[in-house]
Amino acid sequence: MVALNGSLHGFFPVKKGLRQGDLMSPALFLLCTKFFSRLIKRNTSNFEFNFHPKCEKLKITHLLFADDLMLFSRGDLPSIRILMECLWEFRDVFGLAVNTSKSSIFTADTLWVKWVNEVYLRGVSLWDWQPKKGDSPLLRRLADILDRFITAFISPKAVVQCMADWSNTKGLETSKAYEYFRPKLMRQSWKTVIWKAFIPPKYSFILWLGLRGRLATRDRHAFLQEEYSYSFCINTMESVSHLFFACPFSVHVWTNIRQWLGITRRMSTLPSEVKWLKKEKTGSSVQNKARVIALACMVYSLWRHRNKFIFEGKAPP
Repeated sequence: MVALNGSLHGFFPVKKGLRQGDLMSPALFLLCTKFFSRLIKRNTSNFEFNFHPKCEKLKITHLLFADDLMLFSRGDLPSIRILMECLWEFRDVFGLAVNTSKSSIFTADTLWVKWVNEVYLRGVSLWDWQPKKGDSPLLRRLADILDRFITAFISPKAVVQCMADWSNTKGLETSKAYEYFRPKLMRQSWKTVIWKAFIPPKYSFILWLGLRGRLATRDRHAFLQEEYSYSFCINTMESVSHLFFACPFSVHVWTNIRQWLGITRRMSTLPSEVKWLKKEKTGSSVQNKARVIALACMVYSLWRHRNKFIFEGKAPP
């Protein structure tokens, strides 16, 4: 009430709170923001939290303004969950909840994703999109993967759970995704023979390609309609078996090597020779290693001389 000319006039009810411009407002704002900053710092020290790639070096998680709050993190579920828990705890303490209708989420998009949406998807969900004949082979392969998911799982939720199993706290584990999609082939017994520390890696690699039938011999290039004469022999189609064991030049080389190592059996194919080396344990360990190295070295050397003869015109010595 107000005393005016000796009498009381009016009534002003008492209310809690601060009026705009009150000197206490900045202090209370700083107290609240300090509490929130410490809350964020405590929760983001969890090993499950991942910083935004551009903020990781300085450990930036948030920016506070008078009427705005910006939160930064990587877009994985554990990091988002930790930030949401901070907002919920702040709400429980101060009674201030996030206004979802005025909140926005900004994600880091990529040019490739934007281009795919603009050129191929055109507003259609990836799960409903059907590739056309002239579409990118990569996108057609992705569509095949989606078909495999739809066939293998009964619901999209199960698909999402399967993909979540491929990730850890640091993100996607490519090896797990690769293991899921790659064809499950039989284990080859020769892998324990060719991948040895005492064999130079490039020798093991060429031997491995030969065993898998992946060397670029001319019999595998029929679609190119090339001349199929063998590089060392005349009028003979080049193949892995002929190159390493049937060609007179290769036979001559193998004869000298077998005599030097005391091998009496006749060489026939790469798989059979590696299988024999795996079973053959007679003699000293040095002799056994020499046999394996000899096979790897000769395959590598013959392949190298073959390439020099074809591409450089240099005949083998």
